[in-house]
Amino acid sequence: MRERGPTGLDGANKMGARIRKKVLNGADGVFLWAKLLLDTIVRKDVPQIERILKEPPGNLDDMIASVFERLAKDEEIDHAVLRKMLVLMAYARRPLKFGELNLFLSLLNRKPLFLLWRQTRGKLSSVFQLKLPKNFDPDEKTSRSEGEMGDEGAEPNDEDSAQGAKGETNSGHEGLGVFDFSGDRDDDDTENTSDDDDIFSTIADHSLQSQINNGEDGDEFIRELSGDQLQTESVKDYLNAIMHHLSDPQLQTEVAFSHARIKDYLVGAARPGTRQMPDCIAVPQEQRAHVEIAMICLDVMRLEISLQDEHKYLVDYPARYLMLHLEKINSECVLDEDFGRIVNGLYWLFGTETGAKCLINANQEYDDFHSSKDAFFQMWTATDQYLRMVQRWFGEVEKRDMGHLEGVG
Repeated sequence: MRERGPTGLDGANKMGARIRKKVLNGADGVFLWAKLLLDTIVRKDVPQIERILKEPPGNLDDMIASVFERLAKDEEIDHAVLRKMLVLMAYARRPLKFGELNLFLSLLNRKPLFLLWRQTRGKLSSVFQLKLPKNFDPDEKTSRSEGEMGDEGAEPNDEDSAQGAKGETNSGHEGLGVFDFSGDRDDDDTENTSDDDDIFSTIADHSLQSQINNGEDGDEFIRELSGDQLQTESVKDYLNAIMHHLSDPQLQTEVAFSHARIKDYLVGAARPGTRQMPDCIAVPQEQRAHVEIAMICLDVMRLEISLQDEHKYLVDYPARYLMLHLEKINSECVLDEDFGRIVNGLYWLFGTETGAKCLINANQEYDDFHSSKDAFFQMWTATDQYLRMVQRWFGEVEKRDMGHLEGVG
């Protein structure tokens, strides 16, 4: 608007004043409502902004619903991955580090999520915020070894970095500034979205498959990883493939909802008769959510990460919280397919030498930031509660006439 003739600047200032007045009046002191409305009009043209401001959502829950509706209509988003991310964030027993979340979500498509970091800071900043480690500047240009990608997964350029810094808060929490309409995009990228901004791109490096599995496809590779004859180098290559593009500070960054009300909305939306969510990203009811997270925990344990030299902290969450998720599940109500996956995972963990070794090795001090010290004693020695729970799951096999399950007949 400022560039349109001699009156452009005046028109732009008047438009900005109208936006400010509408936001302040509608927010009624609720910062989250104002932030979500601003996120909605970012990168929109004047007619679109006018339509949004004419009838903005009337209350905070309606505003949150409108954010999820907007994400659900975005065809560039992998909604299956977004849905899983919402499930993990809503029902995890403790805050997750970005490295953990990256691994858990990568299991869904079995490929690296090169743009997950950038897009969590960008499109999804309305929903999530990143709590950065002390003295970590996410916009500082790094070497490739510290997390910089090639052209396909490039980190934001210097111009992006200058804009992204506007949203940084003094507390170390990331987010858009109240009137920062730039996000993580270039100023000239207001109309068209490039393929690089596919929110959960699962495009792997051209050398990835040969690097990991001598040309075999990713699905076959993950099947190899789920067996009992795991190759140490194969697991190491797999972890490097999905983690190598992230720096240590990125891996240690904590992911949280931008506001506690969003979690409350998601959990409420999972209950019939309460708030609604778009079907493609709808968070399931509590028991189903715990089933999904339990299966993720078992899949992570079966990668045998605790037997590797690096990234051992990635098994901290499964080692500590797998049984707490199973505790929330009525095994009799679990679908046969999911029941089979859980029981097979439990049998591998407790009925095989490798699985038992992985469980014991998962409980240790990993590094200066991660430790599961004493977790094994508290979970498995101080009480027999969880051993009895495992026995109940195995006992359900006979009731269901599922003796065909591998190793659990």
